[in-house]
Amino acid sequence: YSTHQLFEAQQVCDRIIIIHNGVIKSDGAPEQLMMNTNSKSLEEAYVKLTQEKARIRFEDNTQENLFSRLWNKLFRPKTPNHGSKYGGFEDE
Repeated sequence: YSTHQLFEAQQVCDRIIIIHNGVIKSDGAPEQLMMNTNSKSLEEAYVKLTQEKARIRFEDNTQENLFSRLWNKLFRPKTPNHGSKYGGFEDE
């Protein structure tokens, strides 16, 4: 179960993993996470565990080579073309 609704997760999950910047910051029972961070709620614990600034996302703007274009054509999911009168699918 993956969610940003921490209050809900606290109610239904017996194990919580908090990931920030691709790193597991905490893994355990909600009560344990709150106790370890001296927090009254899972949301408060999350804020304490994720204080460091989010890493910058770099987009690769380089031209795709032939292999990459072929791979994407074969294996990349198609997105619906809402503009088509037939409601078909086409590449992005």
